[in-house]
Amino acid sequence: MSDSFSRQLTATLRTLVSMARLKSGPEDLPASPLLLVAIIVLATIPDLLTLAIMPLPGEVNPALLMAVGIGTTLLWYGAILQLAGLSERFLQTLTAVFGIQIILAPALVFTGWFFVTYQQDPGLRVPATFMRTLVEIWALVLLARILRSATEWHMFVCVALAIGNEIVTYYLIAGMLPQVAPAVAPV
Repeated sequence: MSDSFSRQLTATLRTLVSMARLKSGPEDLPASPLLLVAIIVLATIPDLLTLAIMPLPGEVNPALLMAVGIGTTLLWYGAILQLAGLSERFLQTLTAVFGIQIILAPALVFTGWFFVTYQQDPGLRVPATFMRTLVEIWALVLLARILRSATEWHMFVCVALAIGNEIVTYYLIAGMLPQVAPAVAPV
């Protein structure tokens, strides 16, 4: 990895942290295909960790599962930007979308594990559900803000579109891998 790309990646991660704190947006990220690919690769690490600590039932190919998620997200947000007439914002917007997953990874992985592990425990079910819901809502807020910044559409529409991506991804996975659908909740 070149020194300049390392610096760009470090600066991008700082900007993503700032985005998670609602202090910046996707417009503050560089528009770089290489950076987008690097962020997507980094964003798969928490997914792999999640699959390691919460294995899926049956003979499921995790690479296929992750490819469906990545592909759906790329196509979904690409179509939204195309519809908005702002396809030039694709690289920054998708870097932000996948990058936020990296920043939220510790909370997403922990609350996912905590929820799956303790959802049947009467004493911990409510805290497990509450913590997971809180993290999911924060992720939704961030994704909607990214879309709003990219498209300049009303926040309600952006929230609906962010939820739409999760629903479409879920149903694609359910259609391709029916034995997995109940175990894979949209993130």
